[in-house]
Amino acid sequence: MDIFESSSSSLQRNRSLVKLARPIGGVALRLVLVLLAAAAGTVACEVLIRYAVDGSLGRLQFLQVPPVFVATGAVAAVIGFVYGLSNRLLLACTFGWGVLAFIGASHVNKSRVLDRPLAPWDLLEWRQIFALLGSVASGNEWTFVFGALGALVILVLFVVSMRRRPLLPLHWCMRLLSVILAAGYLTAVVGYRHPEVAPYFSRLKITNLVWEPKENIVRNGLILSLLMNTRALLVHHSGYSKKAVETAIAPYRDRISSAPEEAPDIIVYMGEALWDPTKLGVRFSTDPMPNLRRLMAEHLSGSLISPAYGGGTSNVEFEVLTGIPMAMLPSGSVPYQSYVKEPLEALPSILKGHGYRTVAVHTFHRWFWSRDEVYPRLGFDRFIALDEFPNIACEGPYPSDEPLVDRVIEQVKEDPSRPLFLFAISMVTHGPYQYERSKTPEVTVLDSLSEPTVHDLENYASALFRADKALGRLVDFLASRERKTLLVVFGDHLPSLGANLSVFTETGFISQPQTREDWRRMATVPLALWTNYPTPKRDVESGMPFLSLEILRSAGFNPPGYFAFLDSLSKRIVGLRPDFVVTADGTV
Repeated sequence: MDIFESSSSSLQRNRSLVKLARPIGGVALRLVLVLLAAAAGTVACEVLIRYAVDGSLGRLQFLQVPPVFVATGAVAAVIGFVYGLSNRLLLACTFGWGVLAFIGASHVNKSRVLDRPLAPWDLLEWRQIFALLGSVASGNEWTFVFGALGALVILVLFVVSMRRRPLLPLHWCMRLLSVILAAGYLTAVVGYRHPEVAPYFSRLKITNLVWEPKENIVRNGLILSLLMNTRALLVHHSGYSKKAVETAIAPYRDRISSAPEEAPDIIVYMGEALWDPTKLGVRFSTDPMPNLRRLMAEHLSGSLISPAYGGGTSNVEFEVLTGIPMAMLPSGSVPYQSYVKEPLEALPSILKGHGYRTVAVHTFHRWFWSRDEVYPRLGFDRFIALDEFPNIACEGPYPSDEPLVDRVIEQVKEDPSRPLFLFAISMVTHGPYQYERSKTPEVTVLDSLSEPTVHDLENYASALFRADKALGRLVDFLASRERKTLLVVFGDHLPSLGANLSVFTETGFISQPQTREDWRRMATVPLALWTNYPTPKRDVESGMPFLSLEILRSAGFNPPGYFAFLDSLSKRIVGLRPDFVVTADGTV
């Protein structure tokens, strides 16, 4: 009898263990599937983008154990989060793979066009992405074909997962736990510098190379780099506070901007990708920029150090108008989107205080880079954008500069009773340059270079030639006026010529790997200050934040407040970027 009772008791215990093992085994199976899906997606994404950008699978340092484990965990957390919310494993995996495909494709195209990796801020610029999609697609058709096929596959998987019963559903307790753990893991990775988290990253020898974004992708992979840089959306520096800023500015706070007896009209003309391609050492059939070259020869001129290459025009504007260096902000950030949320002392607001009409004119979408929201905060009274240019003529995918010059002239004539500050942004020379802009280019390349290089250079140089022609017409009009006028012409950044800087390397303009001097060359754009009243002719090398000082001085104003502080700083530093500084003696 005891034997039977003992056997019965053992059987009951075994049944209990089986019942307990089933949910544990089910959870383990689900966890393994999530991790496998995450690992496959992570490795595939990182390997494919490396091959698409570099053309090889070298330097896959990301596949070292710590970074790939942390990144896989992050993707698993995203899948787990959606799994917990939806209770559908296939849907969660499809969502995770879709996110990877999207950020991977975005990174590849940005790297090819701008030679810069994807940053968290880029993912917030969905309107800009769609607005530029047509021009970026040209020359990258296969990328978009595969992207469309991938999106179709993901859509099919999504529809299938929604129409079928949930595969491997979770108990509500496990769903809640999945959401909490996933959110906690992602928060820990994003907040990797928190005192509770930092020691673990230190033991894993994972370092966020914010000062070298490309190397960061090589070492840590795209996914982990994006997550670690997300925290930089909020600016926080040790010792940075309102009190610290007020203390630094205090000696200059009482500096008031004194106005000249006759305030001149000030037209600041920022040329999109305006640069001198003859610096490549390439011979052209005609000078691509004769009018600008004449201005530079006869008036105050020189060069500016830009914070951007190939794009990011709003950051150049930010430096010029506010005098705040991008080097002081997180790498890849967009101040217009993230930081300019309240009125800010800037060149337009200073001049507005002296009775100026302040107008911005741009032949592109009003909302692009949130200019429609930011410009009033900087002191602009009016913003004339693409919607006020009906039936505008285009050259290639972008508006001609001729209508821009027409509108500038119109504004100059509008109210002669008040001085005018006008900020104009051109568009015709906007890249990329792979597509055909005209069947017969105005400027041709005379040297023997590869076909893609010749194609890009002729497209760019011809667009530049037309832009320069429009600029010449503006100068002729201003020269005919009696009213004192200051015209400031400069480029926002170098053009993005060739995939992965191929035009610059083929012509020997830069070396690979790049040196500090190469960085400087790739950041240097032309500047000319024209006046119809006497001003001293001198050469200038300056950073974009200090251009406002040249404008104020040339117009007869003394820089006030923060700009007086900037004036003091300019005695020691003339160029300031995250990757290099140019001191007053020209040392890099």
